[in-house]
Amino acid sequence: MELRNFEQFGDDGEVWFGEDVQKKSVQYILKNFDIEKQQPSVLDVGTGNGAFLFKLAKKGLQNLKGIDYSEFSIRLSEKIRSELDYADHVKFEFQNAFEHLDQQQFDVIHDKGTFDVVVMNPDLDNHDYAVSLRYRLKKGGIFIITSCNCTSEELDQIFQKPGVFKKKEEIKGYKSFTFGGVVGQVIQSQLEIEDSQKSFDQCVLCLSKVQEPMVCKKGHLFCKICIIENLMKQKKQKDMEIKRYLREQETISQQKQEEVQKQALNKINTFESKELAMPQASLTSKQIKLQDLSDDQRVQQEQLEEMQKKKEGPTVKREDQKQEWIKTSFWAPDNVPALQKEEMKAPSKKLICPAQIKESIEEHQIKMKDLVNLKMEQNEQNEYICWICKKGLVHQKIIASKKCGHVMCKECVTKFCLVSNKNEEQRFQCNVCDKQFEKKDMIELKESGSAFASHSKVEATIQKPTFQC
Repeated sequence: MELRNFEQFGDDGEVWFGEDVQKKSVQYILKNFDIEKQQPSVLDVGTGNGAFLFKLAKKGLQNLKGIDYSEFSIRLSEKIRSELDYADHVKFEFQNAFEHLDQQQFDVIHDKGTFDVVVMNPDLDNHDYAVSLRYRLKKGGIFIITSCNCTSEELDQIFQKPGVFKKKEEIKGYKSFTFGGVVGQVIQSQLEIEDSQKSFDQCVLCLSKVQEPMVCKKGHLFCKICIIENLMKQKKQKDMEIKRYLREQETISQQKQEEVQKQALNKINTFESKELAMPQASLTSKQIKLQDLSDDQRVQQEQLEEMQKKKEGPTVKREDQKQEWIKTSFWAPDNVPALQKEEMKAPSKKLICPAQIKESIEEHQIKMKDLVNLKMEQNEQNEYICWICKKGLVHQKIIASKKCGHVMCKECVTKFCLVSNKNEEQRFQCNVCDKQFEKKDMIELKESGSAFASHSKVEATIQKPTFQC
């Protein structure tokens, strides 16, 4: 409907929540970023007609992207963009906001009304939506959310969780009302920033307390369901990439065969025209016809042909000039060089640990058979504790054994589990199940605060002035 209205009447649709709400968000971005020195990247979630991004583009921002789950919205945004002379750099993409396999991150994420739709749909998970946006936000970035269905407290309850977001401030100045002695705004708009501290027991993927914990060889903790779903998605994506690569290779092979056949045919034609051409008759058909005419008729026929040549001469000359001009004009369609398509590289079949995408760490391969099921003990407060000393697992070094999966403090393992230290070959025995393991069988789990920030790695440096004579 909106697309048809724009095509017929030039109506680009309504701005959700009104121009004032959009204006406040634009002003906040311009206030917090020096556009001349820094071009912030902005992601508009549920972009609709792209009005918010077009406002930013008009102010001079360059790195702008809008996503929407509606193909019609994307087509409408692209139509409107084509009519504007300042928005060529604005990109639009049909995309599901819940999918966060994409590694691109942004300085600003803007949501105006999209979360309201998520809240009203019982099949969609609010926490999954928050986590998806968290992983799209750069370190130090800002998430601007505007809602007319949720109060400030409800937004805080959903978005303000360890490792997800923490509240920075609220945007004031909207219409307010009073109910039960409490003053509230008709529209709630607030700013969130990423929370860099992640608890030890949070799953890397869902950022919730881990359920049925599993760990990779690098010590990244996952819920069993989360990691299986992620590996299945990766496998499906890899299969699609491999099929696309094979199709492209088949197309390239066919094109090469056609080119070889064409060259061979040209060689044959050239050879036949030079070596196997039939000898020409001594008299042409035109000369034979002239022989049958009387002298007067022959002279008259030659005069007619001469007049015809003079009449057609300028036309033939112009056509020759036109063909010569086309040959020397690089912009003519016939002279446009063939597009050199970049050859697609063979995709890797290796599955990558999702922590590499989420936490910007060194890439490492992950296999289902390498994942270890962990056995973790909880206290009365449902906090994970060491099997030996019963202390909470928080900031200390934490060890899990591949042999049995029991999780303990590293200090407890070295003090109470070491049974042999001969010839520099350390052997350990689990205090819970008595299974023996070696140092190579130990996995060091990532402790609290390690998802988006590091600790215990403070280095002091001294700089002294250098005097030169």
